[in-house]
Amino acid sequence: MLFGILQDPESGETIDKVLTTFMAGPHTYTGEDTVEINSHGGRVLLTRVLELVLTFGARMAEPGEFTRRAFLNGRMDLTQAEAVADLINARSDLARRRAVGMLQGSLGEIVSDCRDILVALRTRISAGIDFPDDVGEMVDPIADANQLRERVIERLLPIVHRYRHTRILTEGLRVAIVGRPNVGKSSLLNALLQRDRALVTDTPGTTRDTIEEAVDVGGIPVVFIDTAGLRASTDPVEQLGIERAWNAMDQAQLVLFVIDAAEGVCPGDRPFFERIDSDKTILVVNKIDIASGRLTELPSWPAVSISAKTRAGIATLESAIREKALNDELDDGELTCTPNFRQMSAIDAAISSVQSAIQGLFEDAPEMIVDIDLSKALSSLNAVMGNATDFDVLDEVFSRFCIGK
Repeated sequence: MLFGILQDPESGETIDKVLTTFMAGPHTYTGEDTVEINSHGGRVLLTRVLELVLTFGARMAEPGEFTRRAFLNGRMDLTQAEAVADLINARSDLARRRAVGMLQGSLGEIVSDCRDILVALRTRISAGIDFPDDVGEMVDPIADANQLRERVIERLLPIVHRYRHTRILTEGLRVAIVGRPNVGKSSLLNALLQRDRALVTDTPGTTRDTIEEAVDVGGIPVVFIDTAGLRASTDPVEQLGIERAWNAMDQAQLVLFVIDAAEGVCPGDRPFFERIDSDKTILVVNKIDIASGRLTELPSWPAVSISAKTRAGIATLESAIREKALNDELDDGELTCTPNFRQMSAIDAAISSVQSAIQGLFEDAPEMIVDIDLSKALSSLNAVMGNATDFDVLDEVFSRFCIGK
């Protein structure tokens, strides 16, 4: 690390006092020799430094280029490279923890172990096919089929099953807040956000359009959508808002159906109950601070009683949202080994090919047929890790990165 003056060699102008650091490959992020210039901050100054180095031979990095170089130079596999982008883009602490686990190679380790088992079996099959007189029988069909099931299928299947959780952690959960006018939907949005985002009045029908806001709920990135009150209306503007409310419900992964605890279930609620998917709905009984008695005739949905005004029950509602989203608790081992869509698709294809190979072994199929299935499975696992990956795939993966990285 050297301290000195950064100058324009042509004009002799002093640009800044800087620290320059030389890092020798292969022990660097990219595996290559690297030089860093650390100057003081500020957009004008940093732009001037950048202009200077570009003038004298440097070029701007492409999206994800540093991580792509690290991958191509063997510093990380493709699952770890993708985890870098996921870590940068993490929208909650759970998503960050998942990305860190992936960056440490948790998924790559499992896939690599499964790949080694397939390679070993293919080696024995090939030897038996090519040199039957020299090596004799190299395959025990029943034992090898059981090994594939226990050491490959049973390790890969849970990874595919956890993909649903991965989507929620990386893409977020869309939650629509719906109900009749004046039941407290906007007040609930404000209570969940812990700030006044939506207008709240005693006049029914204040909300005419959908309002979307993102917040971290128990480590899950959630987008709450406040909607117009559901009722029959002749007002064309309100009708548009109600139609958007229905669209928000249809597209949401979770629905909070809000009712007024003081009024209970009204006849006008029942058509909405029939249309909403109960499997993705939580009934929110609001205004318990002013209600008396216990509501009856509620739909058989999970229900949480709250007061958006006093925030009573909000923590319970947040827990219900998290439980409904994840269905069960993820331990750290599961959390840090959840694939993205590309990885899940390749692993799913590998599972299908291995299952076909297992069936062939049990049915005493020709070894060449079994070898073809194993070859397909290996190609799929190689795609997960980035071994012999098509450059079009790499271009798509690294295009998600910001400049550099």
